[in-house]
Amino acid sequence: FFFGLFLCLPLIHTMKRKREVDDFLGRDVDDSELFEKITRIGDTPNINQQLTELKAMLVATLDSKKDYILDTIFKCITQLTVKTSLYSTVIALVNSEEKGFGEDALEEATKLLGATIRECEWCSAALLVRFICDLANTHMVPGEQIALFLQKLARELSNPPIQRGETYCYLVLAALPWCGKVLSSEAPASFKVLMEEIENYFRRRKCASCGWLYNAGPGCNVDVLDVMWSQVQSFRESDFTVTST
Repeated sequence: FFFGLFLCLPLIHTMKRKREVDDFLGRDVDDSELFEKITRIGDTPNINQQLTELKAMLVATLDSKKDYILDTIFKCITQLTVKTSLYSTVIALVNSEEKGFGEDALEEATKLLGATIRECEWCSAALLVRFICDLANTHMVPGEQIALFLQKLARELSNPPIQRGETYCYLVLAALPWCGKVLSSEAPASFKVLMEEIENYFRRRKCASCGWLYNAGPGCNVDVLDVMWSQVQSFRESDFTVTST
């Protein structure tokens, strides 16, 4: 009996997933319903149920509303700052059913990141870098790929003007608490190169005395980048065990 039940488990799981998607097929899901589901994710305690329902709704409506879905998700990523990991999880869950969706989302994130950098919208850029890096935690994007992505950003540290290097340093440092643990375990060699690049930058930076570019506000002499780098080094020593990001 138990052996037969064990053999049936994959079929039961497949039927359950089909039932979840079927709940949204055959009826018109309008934009306002999608918007409500996407933006409200995580607002109540039953997070697993919310993720399951949102995934089913997105899979069922992807053919007709993919552009709207991606547009809404990325607006949330850059505005609902505490929900980064929820949206990376949603992207990965939908991608597990619709394999092209994750690629489309990553392409959109890269395109938006380029636009925010060109427009000097650095808060949005930092949130997009954080989101892209957090995809490594979902295992949708390999850690090695994320490490190389951060290395590419870190190459800008040496390019003039000074403000450019400072800003790209901020983008990289702000993302590391979200992905440092997975990168150090999945891509140790590339991660080591990345950390060495940052360390070399801070050696040069102290000589240049440009801490004024990122400070904590008027009348405060705290060098935010220096503080962030110290925190990242501390996290690295504790194997990136971070209780809050």
